[in-house]
Amino acid sequence: MDSMKLLNKTIIYQQQNEQSYPSQEHLLLQLCMRVNKKLSDNINAYLKNYDINDTTLMILTLLSSVDGFCLSPTELSERLDVSKTNITRACDSLEKIGFIKRMASKEDRRSKNIYLTPEGDLYLHQTTRIYGIYLKEIWSCLADDEINLLKVISRKVLSYDIPL
Repeated sequence: MDSMKLLNKTIIYQQQNEQSYPSQEHLLLQLCMRVNKKLSDNINAYLKNYDINDTTLMILTLLSSVDGFCLSPTELSERLDVSKTNITRACDSLEKIGFIKRMASKEDRRSKNIYLTPEGDLYLHQTTRIYGIYLKEIWSCLADDEINLLKVISRKVLSYDIPL
Protein backbone atom coordinates (compact mmCIF):
# COMPACT_ATOMS: atom_id res chain seq x y z
CA MET A 1 0.00 0.00 0.00
CA ASP A 2 1.46 3.39 -0.92
CA SER A 3 2.13 5.87 1.86
CA MET A 4 -0.69 8.28 0.93
CA LYS A 5 -3.29 5.52 1.01
CA LEU A 6 -1.94 4.37 4.35
CA LEU A 7 -2.01 7.93 5.67
CA ASN A 8 -5.63 8.41 4.55
CA LYS A 9 -6.59 5.07 6.08
CA THR A 10 -4.96 6.03 9.38
CA ILE A 11 -6.68 9.40 9.50
CA ILE A 12 -10.08 7.88 8.65
CA TYR A 13 -9.57 5.32 11.42
CA GLN A 14 -8.80 8.08 13.94
CA GLN A 15 -11.85 10.05 12.85
CA GLN A 16 -14.08 6.99 13.19
CA ASN A 17 -12.86 6.48 16.74
CA GLU A 18 -13.39 10.13 17.61
CA GLN A 19 -15.91 12.13 15.57
CA SER A 20 -14.36 15.48 16.49
CA TYR A 21 -10.89 14.41 15.34
CA PRO A 22 -9.37 17.16 13.13
CA SER A 23 -8.74 14.91 10.14
CA GLN A 24 -8.36 17.74 7.63
CA GLU A 25 -5.76 19.48 9.79
CA HIS A 26 -3.92 16.20 10.33
CA LEU A 27 -3.85 15.58 6.58
CA LEU A 28 -2.57 19.12 5.89
CA LEU A 29 0.21 18.68 8.44
CA GLN A 30 1.26 15.35 6.97
CA LEU A 31 1.16 16.73 3.42
CA CYS A 32 3.35 19.69 4.39
CA MET A 33 5.85 17.43 6.13
CA ARG A 34 5.98 15.04 3.17
CA VAL A 35 6.35 17.84 0.61
CA ASN A 36 9.17 19.33 2.69
CA LYS A 37 10.94 15.96 2.94
CA LYS A 38 10.53 15.22 -0.77
CA LEU A 39 11.89 18.63 -1.79
CA SER A 40 14.77 18.42 0.66
CA ASP A 41 15.69 14.89 -0.38
CA ASN A 42 15.51 15.73 -4.10
CA ILE A 43 17.51 18.94 -3.78
CA ASN A 44 20.22 17.30 -1.67
CA ALA A 45 20.43 14.31 -4.02
CA TYR A 46 20.84 16.70 -6.95
CA LEU A 47 23.42 18.86 -5.17
CA LYS A 48 25.37 15.77 -4.12
CA ASN A 49 26.51 15.59 -7.76
CA TYR A 50 28.35 18.85 -7.05
CA ASP A 51 29.75 17.74 -3.66
CA ILE A 52 27.51 20.12 -1.75
CA ASN A 53 24.15 20.11 0.04
CA ASP A 54 21.40 22.66 0.60
CA THR A 55 22.86 23.93 3.88
CA THR A 56 26.38 24.42 2.51
CA LEU A 57 25.00 26.11 -0.60
CA MET A 58 22.91 28.47 1.54
CA ILE A 59 25.96 29.31 3.69
CA LEU A 60 27.94 30.26 0.57
CA THR A 61 24.97 32.23 -0.79
CA LEU A 62 24.45 34.11 2.46
CA LEU A 63 28.16 34.93 2.85
CA SER A 64 28.28 36.25 -0.72
CA SER A 65 25.35 38.58 -0.02
CA VAL A 66 26.74 40.41 3.03
CA ASP A 67 29.30 43.20 3.27
CA GLY A 68 32.78 41.81 3.78
CA PHE A 69 31.62 38.29 2.85
CA CYS A 70 31.77 37.49 6.56
CA LEU A 71 29.41 36.33 9.32
CA SER A 72 29.75 34.61 12.67
CA PRO A 73 28.55 31.02 13.05
CA THR A 74 25.74 32.31 15.28
CA GLU A 75 24.60 34.78 12.60
CA LEU A 76 24.64 32.00 10.01
CA SER A 77 22.62 29.76 12.32
CA GLU A 78 20.02 32.44 13.03
CA ARG A 79 19.64 33.68 9.45
CA LEU A 80 19.40 30.22 7.94
CA ASP A 81 17.33 28.75 10.79
CA VAL A 82 19.79 25.86 11.08
CA SER A 83 21.24 24.51 14.34
CA LYS A 84 24.71 25.67 15.38
CA THR A 85 25.83 22.03 15.25
CA ASN A 86 24.80 21.73 11.60
CA ILE A 87 26.44 25.08 10.79
CA THR A 88 29.69 23.86 12.36
CA ARG A 89 29.53 20.58 10.43
CA ALA A 90 28.77 22.36 7.15
CA CYS A 91 31.53 24.92 7.73
CA ASP A 92 34.01 22.12 8.48
CA SER A 93 33.34 20.59 5.06
CA LEU A 94 33.42 23.97 3.28
CA GLU A 95 36.70 24.89 4.98
CA LYS A 96 38.24 21.54 4.04
CA ILE A 97 37.63 22.22 0.33
CA GLY A 98 38.76 25.85 0.60
CA PHE A 99 35.41 27.61 0.05
CA ILE A 100 35.41 29.39 3.42
CA LYS A 101 38.00 30.46 5.98
CA ARG A 102 37.62 30.79 9.73
CA MET A 103 39.41 33.79 11.16
CA ALA A 104 39.49 35.40 14.59
CA SER A 105 36.88 38.09 15.10
CA LYS A 106 38.22 41.64 15.29
CA GLU A 107 35.71 42.45 18.05
CA ASP A 108 36.16 39.28 20.12
CA ARG A 109 39.33 37.24 19.64
CA ARG A 110 37.72 34.27 21.39
CA SER A 111 35.29 33.81 18.53
CA LYS A 112 35.84 33.10 14.85
CA ASN A 113 34.09 34.56 11.85
CA ILE A 114 33.37 32.71 8.63
CA TYR A 115 34.69 34.30 5.43
CA LEU A 116 33.85 33.35 1.85
CA THR A 117 37.03 32.68 -0.15
CA PRO A 118 37.44 33.65 -3.83
CA GLU A 119 37.30 29.90 -4.63
CA GLY A 120 34.02 29.61 -2.74
CA ASP A 121 32.60 32.62 -4.55
CA LEU A 122 33.58 31.21 -7.97
CA TYR A 123 32.10 27.83 -7.09
CA LEU A 124 28.90 29.50 -5.89
CA HIS A 125 28.47 31.36 -9.19
CA GLN A 126 29.01 28.17 -11.20
CA THR A 127 26.66 26.12 -9.03
CA THR A 128 23.95 28.79 -8.80
CA ARG A 129 23.37 28.70 -12.54
CA ILE A 130 22.92 24.91 -12.54
CA TYR A 131 20.88 24.98 -9.32
CA GLY A 132 18.55 27.61 -10.78
CA ILE A 133 17.73 25.34 -13.72
CA TYR A 134 16.91 22.51 -11.31
CA LEU A 135 14.73 24.76 -9.14
CA LYS A 136 12.69 25.76 -12.18
CA GLU A 137 12.20 22.07 -12.98
CA ILE A 138 11.01 21.30 -9.44
CA TRP A 139 8.29 23.97 -9.57
CA SER A 140 7.36 23.48 -13.24
CA CYS A 141 4.39 21.31 -12.22
CA LEU A 142 2.66 24.41 -10.79
CA ALA A 143 1.10 27.30 -12.71
CA ASP A 144 2.13 30.86 -11.79
CA ASP A 145 -1.10 31.49 -9.87
CA GLU A 146 -0.57 28.25 -7.89
CA ILE A 147 2.99 29.29 -7.04
CA ASN A 148 1.77 32.69 -5.84
CA LEU A 149 -0.98 31.09 -3.76
CA LEU A 150 1.52 28.63 -2.23
CA LYS A 151 3.79 31.54 -1.28
CA VAL A 152 0.92 33.43 0.36
CA ILE A 153 -0.26 30.37 2.29
CA SER A 154 3.27 29.35 3.32
CA ARG A 155 4.08 32.84 4.60
CA LYS A 156 0.81 32.98 6.51
CA VAL A 157 1.46 29.63 8.21
CA LEU A 158 5.08 30.57 8.97
CA SER A 159 4.06 33.90 10.52
CA TYR A 160 1.34 32.40 12.72
CA ASP A 161 2.51 32.18 16.32
CA ILE A 162 1.35 28.68 17.23
CA PRO A 163 0.55 28.43 20.95
CA LEU A 164 2.25 25.57 22.77
